[in-house]
Amino acid sequence: MIQKWASAWFVLALLLSGMSGCSDDTASSSSATASGEVEATQGEADLASGSAEAAEASDFGERGKDRASEVSVSEDDTTDGVVEEVELVQEEEVEESIEEEEITSLTLLSVTPNSGLGSGGEPVIVEGYNFDPDAQVYFGESLAENIYVVDSKTISVDTPPRPAGLVDVRVLNPADAPDEQPEEVSLEDAFVFYNPVSVENVEPQQGPTEGGTPVSIKGSGFSEGSKVLFGLKAAVNVEVIDDSTILAVTPIGLAGATDVHVSNSDGVGSKKKAFFYYEEPEIDFVSPPNGSIAGGNLVKIVGHGFLAGALVRIGGETAEVVESGSATEITVKAPAGSEGAADVEVETGYGWATLGGGYSYYNPDDANDQTVLLGVSPNVGPMKGGDDVFLTAYGLTELADTDVTFNDVSAEVISVNPLTKTVHVKSPEMDALGWSSVTISNSKGEGTIDEGFRFINTVEVLNIAPGVGPIYGGSSVTILGSGFMEGAEVRIGALPAIEVNVIDDTTIECITPPGSPGFVPVQVSVGDGHGAM
Repeated sequence: MIQKWASAWFVLALLLSGMSGCSDDTASSSSATASGEVEATQGEADLASGSAEAAEASDFGERGKDRASEVSVSEDDTTDGVVEEVELVQEEEVEESIEEEEITSLTLLSVTPNSGLGSGGEPVIVEGYNFDPDAQVYFGESLAENIYVVDSKTISVDTPPRPAGLVDVRVLNPADAPDEQPEEVSLEDAFVFYNPVSVENVEPQQGPTEGGTPVSIKGSGFSEGSKVLFGLKAAVNVEVIDDSTILAVTPIGLAGATDVHVSNSDGVGSKKKAFFYYEEPEIDFVSPPNGSIAGGNLVKIVGHGFLAGALVRIGGETAEVVESGSATEITVKAPAGSEGAADVEVETGYGWATLGGGYSYYNPDDANDQTVLLGVSPNVGPMKGGDDVFLTAYGLTELADTDVTFNDVSAEVISVNPLTKTVHVKSPEMDALGWSSVTISNSKGEGTIDEGFRFINTVEVLNIAPGVGPIYGGSSVTILGSGFMEGAEVRIGALPAIEVNVIDDTTIECITPPGSPGFVPVQVSVGDGHGAM
């Protein structure tokens, strides 16, 4: 009790002594206080000695004390803030002391940082209460490395190697006796292990440029929300299976090898030339369209999807490839053949293409006295007409003397060359699909091939509305064009459209599939006819 009063007087003395630098009024009050206290002390001394003047001195002393009290009260406004601050600090210290005293059991509050590489070795601080100097820390089932108990509230550790994923963090205080269980506390899902993002393999490793190939990507560090790029195009329907596997669908791409990238909040992984886009070969035309039965002349085949090592056949016979440095052209030496039309074929490791009747053989020694139609190249084209078609025939005369018809419909004759036995015409527009006869006539006679040319549907895509939609698909769109028929197939970007409904020959309604961000081609196919925009 005495100690408490002494402390109170000491604080008051400090506060009063700190007022020496105040105004004149304050200084005067302080002086009065000191005087009153001296007078009170003197009065008490006289009273103790039994002097006759004791009562008067005591009364005087009491008045001095009253004055000191009055002056002290007048200083409350000046000292309240300081006193309250001292009291507040004391209260906080007391509360904290009580709080710490109340937490007597092992407590785990936090793990910082809360993520790290699966390879381990990441420094981590574990905080809580009542950690034993020999406490152990576990990440999942794995004991942490380099455990250092800083104090009862803090432990420093290095993470152990772990598979990717969330784990609980546990702290164990050793038991006091062999027959007792250690004290244990756990923080659920307190730490996540992850691997560096990497791409190791893509299966299959190749697919068509039109996209739509389901692939499995193997690597590490994959997590929900990972994005996959093939070159600069985002993959479709990306699904993260686990830390090491992603399933996706290839977007449309350019022919050739492309890099594959996976990115997420943990980084970016890439594999150079991980996927190869190929084009299935297609032949547009052959030049020249004919040659001697002896073969040996050079023939240029124009199209796309041609690769080094492509195999070329004319009339079923292998042609020697002279030059194939381009994906769009191959030059070969024609093999020997028989009079008439012959199919031209190009085969690569990714498919083959055939141009029916694409090359015709003739006998250069023929007397050319009678008109005979040997071949029509090419022998297929759209109903709308207008394609370049080359006829190989004997008995040719001159342009003004030559007529050509397709099923009795006249074709425009462009040129006639008796030396190369070639007639150049434009195919006429037809109102029916299928094979038609081709006839050439002049002053020397007439030559016909009954199934000389096949007309296929002409498909055109003119517009799609709306022209934008979400990458997850599901938008209703209307496609306008021509040549649409029942059974039409619609492809928007890398994937086929859903619920294709052919309204008439100019209108299709369908639902968009999932796709990649950006503009993508829209293609409509009806039999052999294709249209795109």
